Amino acid sequence: MTGAYDAEHAILCQMSRRREVYYSSSLRPEHFHEGPARRVYECIARLYSETQTIDSFMFKAALDGTTFEWYREHVYEATPSEANWRFYRDAVIADYRKRRLAEIIEEARFRIDDPELGDWLMHEIARAEDASGADLVNQSEFIAKYIVEIGERRKLAGKTPGIPTGISTLDGLVHGLQKRRLIVIGARPSTGKTALMTTLAANIARQGLGVGIISLESSRFELTERMVSNLASLDNENLATGRVNANEVARLDAVRRQMADGAWNVRISDNPYLSIDGVRARVREMVIAHGVDIVFVDYVQRIRPRDTQTPFRLHIAECSGEMKSLAEDLDIPVVALAQLGREAEGNRAMLSHFKESGQIEQDADVAILIGKGDDGMILDVAKNRDGRRGIVPVRFAGQYMRFSGRDDG
Repeated sequence: MTGAYDAEHAILCQMSRRREVYYSSSLRPEHFHEGPARRVYECIARLYSETQTIDSFMFKAALDGTTFEWYREHVYEATPSEANWRFYRDAVIADYRKRRLAEIIEEARFRIDDPELGDWLMHEIARAEDASGADLVNQSEFIAKYIVEIGERRKLAGKTPGIPTGISTLDGLVHGLQKRRLIVIGARPSTGKTALMTTLAANIARQGLGVGIISLESSRFELTERMVSNLASLDNENLATGRVNANEVARLDAVRRQMADGAWNVRISDNPYLSIDGVRARVREMVIAHGVDIVFVDYVQRIRPRDTQTPFRLHIAECSGEMKSLAEDLDIPVVALAQLGREAEGNRAMLSHFKESGQIEQDADVAILIGKGDDGMILDVAKNRDGRRGIVPVRFAGQYMRFSGRDDG
């Protein structure tokens, strides 16, 4: 325990000496043990909100006598060097996580009969893991990392920087499904949202990448049937009714072997009762525990509100923001399916048709609308934060639940 307290003393010392350390560390009151350490941190935060520098006289005026004496004894000269403040910050966070996990375990014992205990646990553990909250940094601290990233991009010059979708014209517009992006696929009911999702999921899994699917509408068996139909080129209706011949059974077995291969990594959650906390927990579990590279959510409007009294529009806005945050926090693409409103019925779909919330339109880095063109199905890249918008003509083989680019042969 002494080591943890020593780290608190050291980082508080550095915070009191340098405003930059206070802001760059992104620590919060709960990261410190209750008592004088937390009171000194809160005092530092208050003083920096009012002035640029802090001295002992200001502390003496702002703290009660006992806490000031504690500051003088433990913090004032805790460490003379500013070079290692990140080490002390990380030690404080590590100790906080241990304390918080112990509290979660203790509270879970009293909630053992709660049917939503699993979701609560995953949510609280995720919050503990996100303890640093570091979101404000000096450019000088990450410019070197950025230059390294440019070097990596040079190696990929001419190639798709994101995860290829298997639809070349779409990749040409959006440069693949890129990390830290929220990609939204919008359509009216029964116009191919889930079929496009399973097509993309199958195309990506065949590349040896991990795929997560959170489905609040279709069961794991329905999704698997769609993917099997796609992969084996078997009529989906025949699979549903069992009308398959010996040759088709052999193709089914080939797909089974493909999916049984250790390189095939598709994780499915088909709980239709998830709140956004449950979705967040499932996504984190898929990425952290199972090495998933991309997650699909089908679909946004089916996510249950935390509070039934919350206006649905605000609930959907919260879900949209949470999924954008997940993409950024976990450094993956998140692909969210969303339903368009009735105004899109019989008309060309537009961004303004996202049902219940314009916030989806705002949060999306890429928005793809499924529609019909003059000569068949199209994917309309209606928003592309980092590139061009445009129309992607596609074929839809309904019997195989498969989308493909018209230029892909």
